This record gives sequence, structure tokens and C-alpha cells, in this order.
Amino acid sequence: MEARYGSVTVTLTNGLLMCACEVLTTLLVSALFKAQLLAQVSVFLSFSLS
Repeated sequence: MEARYGSVTVTLTNGLLMCACEVLTTLLVSALFKAQLLAQVSVFLSFSLS
């Protein structure tokens, strides 16, 4: 019973780590996309105000 419980714990821990990695990756990609979009808007505004 202990071996099975340990296996379940390891499986859950691995699943949580994978989920956390996916969340962090999604946040990073989202932040990069927003930064790129803001940079493009900034350049567009500077050209249209000139």
C-alpha cells in the first residue's frame, strides 16, 4: 500500500509541476505578445503624431 501511495504522490507532483510549467509558459508568451503589441502601437502613434 505504501509503494502505491508513493507512486500516486509522485504522479500528482509531476502533474502539478507540468501544470505549473504550462501556466508559466503561457504567462511568458502572453507578456511577450503584449509587449510586442504595445511597441507596435507606440511606433504607430509616434509616426502619426509626426
